[in-house]
Amino acid sequence: MEVELQVCYQTIEAFKKQKEQILQKHGLDHKEWDNNTQKKLDAQKDAYETKIERQLGMVEQLISDKASLAKELDEVVQDKVDCDSIIKRREKEMQDRYNIELKKSKDLWMASEKLRREKWMKDKEKVRRRATTHLIDYLHLIHIFRRSKNLQLKELSPIFRI
Repeated sequence: MEVELQVCYQTIEAFKKQKEQILQKHGLDHKEWDNNTQKKLDAQKDAYETKIERQLGMVEQLISDKASLAKELDEVVQDKVDCDSIIKRREKEMQDRYNIELKKSKDLWMASEKLRREKWMKDKEKVRRRATTHLIDYLHLIHIFRRSKNLQLKELSPIFRI
């Protein structure tokens, strides 16, 4: 076992020497690689930062656009409310005018119907009076005729008394 342990220690030492040789050989390359990598990271960081700044500017612009659009929307809504109130007021005015005109028309119609009815009643009364006047004249003639007959009979009556 001791021999195996010795072999392991020797292998480990050989690996350490190889590692140091590789590090020495590539030590400069490693530093250059670190520098190049750091430069690339810095460039990428700068690119990301400018990209983020641009996106932040765009977000700020979108927020200001949203605020202006919200303001415009509020103005449009207020205009609509104003228009609705004007329309309702005009509708009420038109309805009031319509009701007044309807009442005037109804009153005028009722007055014309009353006049028409009165005229019809006067015409009917004239017709009745004419008819009645003729009857009265006829009755008057009959009365006069009977009276004359009665007078004639009275005159003849003394003759018949004998």
